[in-house]
Amino acid sequence: MINALRNGDIRALSRAITLAENDVPLSDQLVNHKNGSNVVGITGAPGVGKSTLINAYINQLRADGKTVAVLCVDPSSPTSGGAFLGDRLRMSEHANDPGVFIRSLSARNHLGGLCKNIENIIKVIKFTNAWDTIILETVGAGQSEVEVAKIANCKIVVLVPGYGDEMQAMKAGILEIADILIINKSDMPGAHHSAKELKAMLRLRPKSDWDVPVLMSTATENEGICELIETVERFKVSTH
Repeated sequence: MINALRNGDIRALSRAITLAENDVPLSDQLVNHKNGSNVVGITGAPGVGKSTLINAYINQLRADGKTVAVLCVDPSSPTSGGAFLGDRLRMSEHANDPGVFIRSLSARNHLGGLCKNIENIIKVIKFTNAWDTIILETVGAGQSEVEVAKIANCKIVVLVPGYGDEMQAMKAGILEIADILIINKSDMPGAHHSAKELKAMLRLRPKSDWDVPVLMSTATENEGICELIETVERFKVSTH
């Protein structure tokens, strides 16, 4: 399997992710492997359009010649532990693109917005050296998805205008983990007012070398996606 992963075998990658997901210890070769894939975490409350934004993000990265791996974590049933892995359906247009790998994962009742063994799963993906960007989408519970701060190189928090998301973000601590804030569905009323409020809240954060930007997007129209990608790249450069 190690050799198959090195050769970019997608079936081997899928099997290795399943093993990592089910607590099988990783080979030292995977644990110690160094790789430059940029891990971008995307979080936000349900209904803000995370999956639509990610779909548009993938389209633009592919247009730029970049390869993309996507991990979509879905909430699981407290009874059965199963999950409706709907994100892969929303991104089905990429199913036959060899430059895109999409894997849906069940949170399996793990708190924090991710699944228990997400770090090992990312190590498996990085080992292939096949993916320029790894996108990590949290479950979208809206109050506790701060575990992504420990995993992703760049954290994007998605909000929408007019739903009190600004206060929810501040209350949940999500505002504090954001490297980039983006107001999706910015064609809705109140978008610019929401942006103004968020910028005011950001002034309460401790000073740092990176000023968290507040971006605007309408993902269904591909508006704001190029600016988002450019901002992620600027953040990557600023932190290296």
